[in-house]
Amino acid sequence: MSQTHAGRQWRMRIEERTSKRLRELQQRGLWNGVPPVPIDHVAEHLLNLEYSWEEIEEEEGEEVLGCLRPSTREIVLNERRRERFDVLGCLRFTIGHECGHADLYALADLATEQSLLLPQHARTRTYQPKRARSTNGEVEVLVRRMHALLRGTSRERRREVYKQVLEMEQRRLEAGGDTALEAAAVNHYASALLMPADLMRRAVRGIELIHWRVLSDIAAQFEVSKEALKHRLSWLGLLHILEDGSVTQRDPAQRGQGELF
Repeated sequence: MSQTHAGRQWRMRIEERTSKRLRELQQRGLWNGVPPVPIDHVAEHLLNLEYSWEEIEEEEGEEVLGCLRPSTREIVLNERRRERFDVLGCLRFTIGHECGHADLYALADLATEQSLLLPQHARTRTYQPKRARSTNGEVEVLVRRMHALLRGTSRERRREVYKQVLEMEQRRLEAGGDTALEAAAVNHYASALLMPADLMRRAVRGIELIHWRVLSDIAAQFEVSKEALKHRLSWLGLLHILEDGSVTQRDPAQRGQGELF
């Protein structure tokens, strides 16, 4: 299985997870199916999470917008970065990101549900959280770490797992930061939750996405940033991001396509 195909598979599992959550919202009368998605209801009513605004200490060059305190089921938002949340979609995406940590990892019934690239016998429930200080105690940036995953397996199996997982995690980030795999998972969770695939396709049907103004209108409808919208549309195959950062609406393999920028 190629890395690209494997990555697509676990992202599709995340799509299924968020779709389930959105159906729960509608079944409980908490959402009418029209954007924007009420992310607060997902956090509070489905995942039983609460919010708190606290000052979170950051290391030099670090920006922490939010963290999770699993012991008290709290999403902690950084008071020091409150101005960042004035940007459209930033607060909602941060909440979605932390919901992803909770729903997929920290508080999930099966904490390894998204360890989809690993063979069953090699999965682990071990986490090494980075602890950051806040005014009301420690908060955790949860990190999935793999300990002795390949113990007792063949050399060929080790090579296969390292190719599909360790390379995907880019040799791991430094201890305490999200691994590349977990960061990708929780960010995809937030994206899929805030911009459901069916609503996205419906919103852009018959529209030429060749101006930022058009994307701005759609972003405002879903209450997300234009960048988040652009990447979501790209993943859904509704836009194509080129190497130089420009964007085309149709497959760049086709000729004569206009660019956004």
